Amino acid sequence: MFSVHASIRRGEGPAAARAGAIPACTPGSNIRWCIVTTIIGVDPSITSTGLVTWRNGRIFVATVATHPAAVMAQRHHDIAMRILTMAERNRANTLVVMEGRIKPGDDAVNTALDLAELRGVINHALHVQGIARVDVHPMTLKVFATGNGRALKSDMTVAARNRLGQHLHVTNDDEADAAFLLAMALHHYRLPLCTTTDKQAMAAERAPWPPFTLDVAQ
Repeated sequence: MFSVHASIRRGEGPAAARAGAIPACTPGSNIRWCIVTTIIGVDPSITSTGLVTWRNGRIFVATVATHPAAVMAQRHHDIAMRILTMAERNRANTLVVMEGRIKPGDDAVNTALDLAELRGVINHALHVQGIARVDVHPMTLKVFATGNGRALKSDMTVAARNRLGQHLHVTNDDEADAAFLLAMALHHYRLPLCTTTDKQAMAAERAPWPPFTLDVAQ
């Protein structure tokens, strides 16, 4: 567990927020702003899903591994429930940042279908719980992480350790991807975990970020 501290952006939003109320970030509610207390970077995978969570200035890194012999529906359920667990009691003020879909080649159709099913289960679970979600295209994520939209998995892991190592520790490429998804969100919301080039900063702004404000523990 690591800590990242900063001051909340006081003076933004209605006076109710400045007085201590925390508006919920309910998807589809035409919100103009709200306060986020938890951001979860999610790199979805049937076998090994990377999760990196920022909660009130603290960062938690985890991998959700499922057994290959388990029923697929159970594997989907276990991953989705772990994400909801990371949101804890702050689900109404949680933002999930997830790696988006890619167009598979013919040799990866079955894997892509399995991953699409998993994404559907995760998206449904988030919708039912009223948790906001942002999808980031894989190439955009790679540009933010390494400057190269065709970076390899190993490149992502090395970049995570070099650029984010002061704030978190990753053990595999799934956690590295999730870490940079979180870092992209924090960069946009003015609490960057690392320095960026102009190219990397532009990549971070390509995601459809909602008008949220971070709530950071003092």
